[in-house]
Amino acid sequence: MISKEKFVKIINQLIEFHKAEYGLNKIMSAFCSDYSGTCFDKEETIIVDLVQEIFKDKRNDWIGYCLYELNDFTRYKDGCVKDENGEIIKLSNAGELYDLLIENMEV
Repeated sequence: MISKEKFVKIINQLIEFHKAEYGLNKIMSAFCSDYSGTCFDKEETIIVDLVQEIFKDKRNDWIGYCLYELNDFTRYKDGCVKDENGEIIKLSNAGELYDLLIENMEV
């Protein structure tokens, strides 16, 4: 298990990397009209897979959902999503994601 502080740091570093990658792609497209983008995903995939394994999150994929579907927690202004039962789940930052993972962790 990793601490909440370490988890938040890792997720926030991935988010910062996403921002930098987006910025790089924006700059490169200004210099080349047919530039299709750069994707540095191999290392990220290893990190996400490892964290998913630690939290037994492969089936639910909350980590991937927050990073990719919620665009690093920014997709919904209120930071809330609904689960399959229509219950509201607060997911506006890595700390809330950690809490959700701990609550739903399968032993």
